[in-house]
Amino acid sequence: MAIDASQAAALAQDYASASGRVGVAGRKVLEGQAEETKQFQHDLVPVRSGDLQQHLRITYSGDGRSSTMYAEVGPAGESRGHGYFVEHGTSRMSAQPFIEPSAEAASKTFPSKVEAMMEEVTDGL
Repeated sequence: MAIDASQAAALAQDYASASGRVGVAGRKVLEGQAEETKQFQHDLVPVRSGDLQQHLRITYSGDGRSSTMYAEVGPAGESRGHGYFVEHGTSRMSAQPFIEPSAEAASKTFPSKVEAMMEEVTDGL
């Protein structure tokens, strides 16, 4: 059995060059999903004073050049504790989830967005 490996080096080079594009495109997909998730939370969070709604933030880790990127979406600063009690409830207040439903919604849409991005970035390889 003979194996033609003449194109292996070119293929390896193509995939190496695609990794930079994956990082940049992946960051865009992550940012888009994070913004959607934040908006979902904003629409769900109960509004009494508006403080919790105004303190929803997105914190990113990784910049697209590393193998790990993630976004944390939710209440920030002093509103973080308040968000926990709204999400899970207290002995005097029933839970009014807004974080978990947003995470569930994202888990249904994000994989297909990543798959589409990967197909676009690796098209022609």
